[in-house]
Amino acid sequence: MITLIRTPTLGNKNNWMQSSLPPLGLAYLAASLKHAGFNPRVIDAVGEGIEQFSLFEKVPETMRHGLSNQEIISRIPLKEQMIGVSCMFSQDWTLCRDLITDIKKQFPNTYIVAGGEHVTSMCEYSLRDCDALDCCVLGEGEDTIVELVEAKKSNKVLENIPGLAYRVADEIRVNPQRTRIRGVSKIPWPEWELFPLTAYFNADMHFGVESEITIPVLASRGCPYLCTFFSSPQMWGTRWEARLPEELLDEIEFYMDRYNATNFDFFDLTAIIRKDWIVTFCKLIIQRGLKINYELPLGTRSEALDDEALGLMHESGCNHIGYAPESWSDETLKLIKKKIKKEKMSESISSALKKKLVVKVSFVIGFPHESIRHLLENVPALARLAFLGVHGVAIIPFTPYPGSELFESLKGKEKLIINDNYFHDLLRYCGLSAPLSYSDQISNKQLTVFNFGFMALFYSLSFLFRPNRFASMLLSLVNNKPTNRFEKALGKLKMKRLLFRKTLSS
Repeated sequence: MITLIRTPTLGNKNNWMQSSLPPLGLAYLAASLKHAGFNPRVIDAVGEGIEQFSLFEKVPETMRHGLSNQEIISRIPLKEQMIGVSCMFSQDWTLCRDLITDIKKQFPNTYIVAGGEHVTSMCEYSLRDCDALDCCVLGEGEDTIVELVEAKKSNKVLENIPGLAYRVADEIRVNPQRTRIRGVSKIPWPEWELFPLTAYFNADMHFGVESEITIPVLASRGCPYLCTFFSSPQMWGTRWEARLPEELLDEIEFYMDRYNATNFDFFDLTAIIRKDWIVTFCKLIIQRGLKINYELPLGTRSEALDDEALGLMHESGCNHIGYAPESWSDETLKLIKKKIKKEKMSESISSALKKKLVVKVSFVIGFPHESIRHLLENVPALARLAFLGVHGVAIIPFTPYPGSELFESLKGKEKLIINDNYFHDLLRYCGLSAPLSYSDQISNKQLTVFNFGFMALFYSLSFLFRPNRFASMLLSLVNNKPTNRFEKALGKLKMKRLLFRKTLSS
């Protein structure tokens, strides 16, 4: 009845941050369809083409990762009635659009639907930009995709299904937003049996650091905060709801038995909001005697992470944690609506280091309002983090992402032109390409200097304060045993370059 497709991805050839992860969202959709009595098929273009890298001709210095369009199309059943395509990230949109167009040429009578954060944020644009696309699933998709498949199977109209945008003749219709799923612990676990997990395990290209059999998991959905540079409110709303710790651990134990998994990357928008939840979770791991590693790479609320919580986290298997202040400028924090208490975060970071956790801290620079003064306000914080012993920092140039408040603001001021160049420019945010500045007070060149300058400052001071770390880093690269995200990123860049050259020469 339906084939779900994880599209190839695009990345800067010199991108040291890109990871190749099993598609968690698509696995949840497959599980809901199966639970509803359907038999979905899956084509995971990245997993099935894990070692395939090729030049993306439309954009210099850009590589495509995964199966070719023709290889994907050849895997689709000849009489398939519906095809679902996932497009999570806007930098992949042009590649996704071209794939949908090619599929429609081969399957002109098949209904094609797309979902993910990109089409949720830009559903009308996506439908106008891609004539071959029939429908978009908006936001949380488990219930919506099931209702859509049922409606198409019985030839019912779509106007009563919330969370859809679709084409009727030359008209685009957007139905009311769907209410978020209540009781996230009741959602069927991801249907990983339909995905080539072994390819991901063997490639060791997951987001975290540990070189073990790794499965991505979600402990919660949603984020109660409204940071102006995130698109998550469009996708998930602002209600944060956590799964029952017992139910999450049941899932983890299942993966340990089924796949011999020992490492789990949490991909929550904000993994820890409440201290009582993480304390209960950690105590249950200890009580059950589970020998696992788990990583929180995307950021947490530091107010919930005190000595007690961090100590239990380390004791229960958490080795790596990420903090995301985004900026140390008070004015910037206020304008981007990043509601953190810098003193509390500093205390939490210090405590995490004392508990022997590997800590990474993320900053975003070049917000539209920022000047050189705002950027320089981050310097004392970077120096202090290096002195404290933080293991790594990420310096990320600001990018106006579809669905975010700043994206809409820049578009309204006509500082953004939405076309293929815009989507391709999103690839500049990491790697060695010069980023684009969206601040009138900071040039592209200045942003590039600060981007690399901040990294150089932090790591120079880090090695100065702890000389043994430089030798440790070299040893980890030689032995391919990274101890933090930065070391793993350097190793992955080397591996991807080798695979990329291998693909070009074959």
